[in-house]
Amino acid sequence: IFATGVGVIEKVGWTGVFGKTLLINHGYGYKTRYAHCSKFKCKKGQKVKFRDKIGLLGNSGRSTGAHLHYEVVFNGKLKNPSNFIKAGQNVFQK
Repeated sequence: IFATGVGVIEKVGWTGVFGKTLLINHGYGYKTRYAHCSKFKCKKGQKVKFRDKIGLLGNSGRSTGAHLHYEVVFNGKLKNPSNFIKAGQNVFQK
């Protein structure tokens, strides 16, 4: 699992049905959540850059198979991640 943007790890740990969960605070009200991880490759308070390896895909929590549950949160409200992925294709060009 790779960080989708620059930020600071805000949470690393178990979160109910999501199992092993990471939360990155990107500032300006934006956060990303990565759930059902099998292993963490980061610590709370750590600064991360775009594409830093932060964890391994897993099947923790209430899950029927290995996958990544990914969320984009803005000011406490869930947003459609595909909008950010589409925008990132233009922002992160080489």
